[in-house]
Amino acid sequence: MKLDAGRRVCGLMLSIVGYFTPIGPLLLCILVFIAIDFVTGCWASYRRSKRQHREWYFSSYAAWRTVEKLFFSLGTVMLAFVLSRHVIGFIPKSELLPNLCTGFICGVEFWSFLENAGDISEAKIFRIIKRYTINKVHEFDEDVTKAIDEDKNRQ
Repeated sequence: MKLDAGRRVCGLMLSIVGYFTPIGPLLLCILVFIAIDFVTGCWASYRRSKRQHREWYFSSYAAWRTVEKLFFSLGTVMLAFVLSRHVIGFIPKSELLPNLCTGFICGVEFWSFLENAGDISEAKIFRIIKRYTINKVHEFDEDVTKAIDEDKNRQ
């Protein structure tokens, strides 16, 4: 009887994994980006504390925040996949919703990586990249605002 229950649980788990197989590469991207951000974040924290002549220590609180961030990030993309497949599948290009969510999450992690790299290396190139990306984000924000305003005016 115990063996039968174990097989059912194993079958259920494999069914869930199989269902989400199409977004496996997206989930892996999120895992890699968050892991790199965690490592560089610890390294940058170490560098900042040494520059300020403070003692550095590893915080388990920060590690748990990273685990929570990973859980919610993966969950967001998985739920976006379910939405795109079963709820809004009739909308053109709805299958790209998980990709958009992944792109946003990885973009935020990339931004954090650039900040950490700047703190670690103090290289001018990271300040330039940061300034460039800020300008691009502002341009995008202005474009979206303009498009929304034009849409409101048409109605």
